[in-house]
Amino acid sequence: MPGMSTIARAIALLRHIANEGAGGARLVDLSRRAGLPHPTTRRLLKKLIEERMVLQSSATSRYRLGPLTYEMGLAATNYYGDLVEICRPHLMLLVSITQDNAFLLMRSGYEALCLDRAEGQFSIRTVVLRIGGRRPLGVGPAGLALLAEMPDEQINDFLLHQSSALADFRATEPATLWRSIEETRRKGYASCSEWANSGLDGVGVALPARGAAQAAISIVGPRERLDAQRIEHVAPLVLEAAEKISADLSSTSWMG
Repeated sequence: MPGMSTIARAIALLRHIANEGAGGARLVDLSRRAGLPHPTTRRLLKKLIEERMVLQSSATSRYRLGPLTYEMGLAATNYYGDLVEICRPHLMLLVSITQDNAFLLMRSGYEALCLDRAEGQFSIRTVVLRIGGRRPLGVGPAGLALLAEMPDEQINDFLLHQSSALADFRATEPATLWRSIEETRRKGYASCSEWANSGLDGVGVALPARGAAQAAISIVGPRERLDAQRIEHVAPLVLEAAEKISADLSSTSWMG
């Protein structure tokens, strides 16, 4: 990533490590995803280990998040914990009604971070976001709902700088994404089979922003269940849940 500062490069590595989960990330994969030479990646990782931000397994040599990241996360619990705690019963209610899977995601730069998920009766076999997982904005219904909330100039910047991150997903052409964004803005919710995991579809709705913080909820399930007709039935349920969450959040630190 030419032109990036040392801090930006280190943060990029932390994001990639976080996305790999408990199994950890290999040096070669971190170097490729961050767009950095191996020696630079190794040097940054060594410094992050010294600061307790990263640990390296002696058995596998893989890298995972260190204890300081957890300690810092605890300091943010009071702020973001309100959002998760308030959204949780609404997600569970959506799951009980639809029997599909519910997610809470928050925008983190040009990525969507999964804060919570609730599994329905019809589980998803395809690999989807786990709690703490990340993916580019625009991928999946909640990610598309978050992207549609951004000003057009920011979306153009996103498309300019995130093309490599989107390459792992389907329908990454800007024209396709812009059509999905326009449809999301028109309907008030996102539905994006073209941008979801293969065989999945869903409905995503953005929650009101607090400053730069923006979150979204979604229902995701197998496409044979969530076809176009059923999405029209599910969408009002997700919109209603978003309205109730907004009302609950209005008196918390999230919206205060």
